[in-house]
Amino acid sequence: MSRKSSRKQVAQVGEESIDIEEIIKQVLQSEEMLNGISKIVREAIKPLEKRLVSLEKQVGELQASLDDLAAYNRLTNLRIYGVKEEPKENTDQIVIGICASIGVTISDEHISVSHRIGRNMNGKRSRAIIVPYISSTKPIIIAVTETWLSASHPDNVFDVPGYEAHRRDRLTRGGGVMLYARKDVKVKRLFDLEDIEFETCYFNISLPSLQSFILGVCYRSHEFSPMPQFVDHMSDFNGHSAQWCPTKPSTLDGNCLYDFALKEGLSQLVTKILALDD
Repeated sequence: MSRKSSRKQVAQVGEESIDIEEIIKQVLQSEEMLNGISKIVREAIKPLEKRLVSLEKQVGELQASLDDLAAYNRLTNLRIYGVKEEPKENTDQIVIGICASIGVTISDEHISVSHRIGRNMNGKRSRAIIVPYISSTKPIIIAVTETWLSASHPDNVFDVPGYEAHRRDRLTRGGGVMLYARKDVKVKRLFDLEDIEFETCYFNISLPSLQSFILGVCYRSHEFSPMPQFVDHMSDFNGHSAQWCPTKPSTLDGNCLYDFALKEGLSQLVTKILALDD
């Protein structure tokens, strides 16, 4: 083949290539193709649009919840103005001193954190002190189960300011129960009600109002299978209910025990007198 004819064929191929590119361009720009691509894209983004709407709704709900929480937290915030700002000051002690000067006794246990708010103006103006209180009330009793503590864990590691801890650790791994009692509450541990087989602690609680009651903290492990043995260990409550035994009049304790047994589906196993008067 001559060099001249080869060049002619190459030119024809080049012209054909240009024609193909033009056809492709026309097809891609045709209304039918654009409509088809648009439809495919719309179908593809529909789930994303729904997801976006759902996320926007969740963000709105979270923002509303955050606003409510912030408004609630501000109810326990106190702002103090006009206190001269000093370098390396202790704002907790400043607040305690101010309260003492007006006859209000508080301690650092009542304050979660205190600090100056706003930008530091290099001493030109003293900033306000904000004091978020931990709580307006402190629970009398805090009961904890499954503490996983052992004799190797000292009490001071788990101190809660203003509370006294009473604990019973499991001799093996896991389990354990604990009671935190506010220090203005008188607590007596009732060891005679406890049993080595069960993770329980019993206390006589005497409130400042002179009311008293017995409180038990109990934990039943998932590994404890003989449920009848656990339930049968109930001792003598000295409570009487005529609804299960008409030989004696009902007492308040007996009626409460009867209601508890009824709600929990417990049954009376004793069918005869086990104790006789002398």
